[in-house]
Amino acid sequence: MDSHKVLNNHVKADSLDLLSGDRGRVLTSSNFRECLGHEISEIEAEELLRTLLRSWARVHPTGALELKDLYVSTDLTPEILRRALEELEYQDHIKELGQNVYVVKEKIFA
Repeated sequence: MDSHKVLNNHVKADSLDLLSGDRGRVLTSSNFRECLGHEISEIEAEELLRTLLRSWARVHPTGALELKDLYVSTDLTPEILRRALEELEYQDHIKELGQNVYVVKEKIFA
């Protein structure tokens, strides 16, 4: 398992509140699997990515984003992330500008 997913999910879950609460605990080698999240379907991954890209396009309508930015913004596996990106590119919602660099098209809002 990737250690960044553990950190990513703890940050998303507001780990300070978790640690300071009545049931707070420290991340250990015995409980880290609980923080890894769950495996999601490709359809769920595509919808999650579409939502993220719509938000990005509203704030940065002409801005490009890299695969690494999308990867750290989600807890998707690299394989599922790539397949979701390929599907969105096939649907003409995004365009790959270069190696692992994408721009969101307005069609994503339709």
